[in-house]
Amino acid sequence: MIPSFITKSCILEAIQHIRRDGVPSRRKSRDYCLAKDGDHFPPKYTIALAHKIATGRFLRSDEFEGGSESNKFLESLGFDIIECTCGSQNKTKLSILPSDPKMETEPTSKLIRHSDERCPECKIRVHEILERIYGECVREHKFQWSTRISSYSETSIFHALQKVATALEGYRGFGFENFVRAKTLPPCDFWVPDPGFIVEFDESQHFTKLRKLSLSKYPDANPLGFSRSRWTALCEQHNAKDNNPPYRDEQRAWYDTLRDIIPSLKGFLPTLRLYARDFAWCLLDPDSNDDRRRFLNIAFQDSAPSSQAMEKTDTQLATEHSTLRVALVFPKVNATTLNGVPPSGAGAQEPDIPTLASFAGETVDFVLFPESYISSVDNTRIKLLLKLASDLDAPLLVGAVEKNFNLAGDSADWQILLRIDPDGSCRHLYTKHSTAEAVAFEKPDWEPNTMLPTFELGNVKVGATICHDQYLGLLPRFLASRGARV
Repeated sequence: MIPSFITKSCILEAIQHIRRDGVPSRRKSRDYCLAKDGDHFPPKYTIALAHKIATGRFLRSDEFEGGSESNKFLESLGFDIIECTCGSQNKTKLSILPSDPKMETEPTSKLIRHSDERCPECKIRVHEILERIYGECVREHKFQWSTRISSYSETSIFHALQKVATALEGYRGFGFENFVRAKTLPPCDFWVPDPGFIVEFDESQHFTKLRKLSLSKYPDANPLGFSRSRWTALCEQHNAKDNNPPYRDEQRAWYDTLRDIIPSLKGFLPTLRLYARDFAWCLLDPDSNDDRRRFLNIAFQDSAPSSQAMEKTDTQLATEHSTLRVALVFPKVNATTLNGVPPSGAGAQEPDIPTLASFAGETVDFVLFPESYISSVDNTRIKLLLKLASDLDAPLLVGAVEKNFNLAGDSADWQILLRIDPDGSCRHLYTKHSTAEAVAFEKPDWEPNTMLPTFELGNVKVGATICHDQYLGLLPRFLASRGARV
């Protein structure tokens, strides 16, 4: 059964995600399409993605039906459903994300097939896109880095390398000298000199039990440009084996370890790893600003190398311009403030709600209200805000106070962000992370994808922080890594 809290706004945001990221090949539609602005979208997958936007979790296929149930639900929200067998591919630029390496996709009128994950064009395209974004990228770059542990005995990474080496030696009994044959590290896949990070293109042979073992020995403080938990899961999924020579898995795991850990010693940014099956990389156009952004969204989906890398990215992608017209609300409040702290107590979150007349005929893309503007249970003011959103035909971002409990079990004020849309929806987007009675990090289900979401305003992807959160550098960096431009 499809939950009723999935709103038209959630569906529209899901459509924007699909336009940007494409559709997994196994989720293409067969008999019907959602038609929007000349493009076709798979109804069931669109609803599943909208559920994730609303809750942080995909709605599983076995939790609701396609066909009649999905179609009627979308039609009830005002969307057009048509009989169609195009597989949601009638838009020439719509990419189909591969669920396996032997897939078909239609980025142009001509079908392009992947025979396997080692498509040579994929690496060529990654190289070209990295060059377009960062100005220079070197393929097969070789650092004169020693592969011997003893070479790092006086460095901060020695103990980490020693733990990995000991674990690899103990797994099948191959001595370190057996599987470490080269004196210096073999070339990396790509090297981006400015701002300075390695890019590795990992195919399935990299995901072995030995790689999983080595990852488990990394120190928690070691910076990585990829998700260790995801790479561990991929090792469990693939469980690849390469016994030619017999110690090949140990050797590959050791060299990957060096590429992950040595950069921090050299003052480089963390190594970025791309999973070969995440995307049909060869379909990307290096000269397309949209495709360069798509590449960054996929490549940095787990973590960005650093703010320096993203600053460089923003500069290179500045050729595309967008305008957001924002109205800022500065209300009078019925209580005094103390050193800028939001007012509390009776009447504090009871300011007047602006009306359409307050905007004097101006056209705005969204309206931004301050932190702690209203109470989240103030239905009277929320109804007035819903009317304002409808009158302006623009979303409102409203700071609100939500009563809840902190870790100590005491009643506390959570500072949250509400998004109120012209379609009548009101969603909780964000919870404050710092300097409040109760903070987002206290939530037992905290994880970045749901607690640090990006969303669309106009056709610009944005992220939110509240008050001091903007000084917690990792929060805006994460939002930027997910493509947020504001």
